[in-house]
Amino acid sequence: QEMVRAIYFENVSVNDYAARTGVTQSAISHRLQTVKKKLKNSGKNTIYLKNKYINMKMQMYSHFMMDHQQQMVNLILDTF
Repeated sequence: QEMVRAIYFENVSVNDYAARTGVTQSAISHRLQTVKKKLKNSGKNTIYLKNKYINMKMQMYSHFMMDHQQQMVNLILDTF
């Protein structure tokens, strides 16, 4: 978190951050790539879960409507 804050929000260069922390520039760049991948994947997971939730709700509604229609048909047939 501190690395991301410094580089992206405080405009500290990767070189300066590496020198300040005693870590190589390559290691800092790799860590930033890892953070970006995790953020990208978390977004995909969020979208996947939202879509799965929406699909589940649609299926529940569809089953409800089918049950409701069947009840209506039974009610109509019972009147004859």
